[in-house]
Amino acid sequence: MSATLLSTVIVTATSPVKVTHADKSNSYIQKAPEHPSNPTHEDIKTTGTWGTSNWNFNKITGVLTLQQGTLLSFENSPWNKGYVNHLDIKKIVLDGKIFAPADSTLLFSSSEYLNKYLKNVTRIEGMENLDTSAVTNMSSMFSGMSKLTSLDLSSFDTSRAITTKLYVGTMYNMFSNTPELSQIKLGSSFKFSGDGKEYIGLQNPPEGRTTGKWRNVGTGTVNDPKRKHIVDQLTVCIRLYGSSSRYLCVAKKRD
Repeated sequence: MSATLLSTVIVTATSPVKVTHADKSNSYIQKAPEHPSNPTHEDIKTTGTWGTSNWNFNKITGVLTLQQGTLLSFENSPWNKGYVNHLDIKKIVLDGKIFAPADSTLLFSSSEYLNKYLKNVTRIEGMENLDTSAVTNMSSMFSGMSKLTSLDLSSFDTSRAITTKLYVGTMYNMFSNTPELSQIKLGSSFKFSGDGKEYIGLQNPPEGRTTGKWRNVGTGTVNDPKRKHIVDQLTVCIRLYGSSSRYLCVAKKRD
C-alpha cells in the first residue's frame, strides 16, 4: 500500500492576522433566545436533543457527547440554548453518524448577541462521523474556540460549499479566534471556496511555541516534516498540495 501523502504548515507569529468577530460575516437578524441567557442551576440540563441528535453532558469531565442524528442551526445547540454552560464544556465527542445542517454557520460557535463561544474546548473527537456533504455554508464554524489545538477534517466534504451560488463567503472566518490551532488534517474532499483565496480567519500560533509559519508534513511526521516548502498562509499550502490524497498542515515547533 502506498504511503499516505501529508502536508505540514508552519505559522509565523510575526504578523498576526486581523480577525473580525465571527457573526459579522452573516447578514441575517439574530432572534431573541427562547431560553434565558443566564439560566439558573435548575435550568442546566445534562441531556437533551439538538435536532434529532441526542446529547448528554458530563459535568465532572466537561465532555459533551452528540449522538447520531441531524443537527439544526447553531442557535439550537445545547450551549446557545442555555442548557449547558458554554464555559464548562472542555471536549466535544461526536458518537455515531451525524449530519450537519445545510447552513452550518457558527455550528461549533456562537454569536455576538448570544456570546456563548466555546472558549475552553481543547478537542473535538469523532469528526469523521460528521457528514458535511449537504453543507453549503461553513462560515465561522469553529470561531471562538480559543483553546482548540488541532482539527481532523480529513473526512470533510466541502463540495456543496464551494459550488453554491453564495460561493464567496461560504468559509469566511471559518477558523477565526482560534489562536492555539496549529494542526489541521485535511482530505481529498476538502477544498476551500474561492480556490483558497477566501479569508478564513486563521491566526498565527502562539509566539515562541512555533516558528509562526505553516509547513506541509509530506511523508514525514508532525515533529519531522519532510516537505521543504514553508508558507505564511494555510490556504497557500493547500493550493500547493491540494492534489494530495491526504495532507496535514501544522505549525512547526521552534528548535
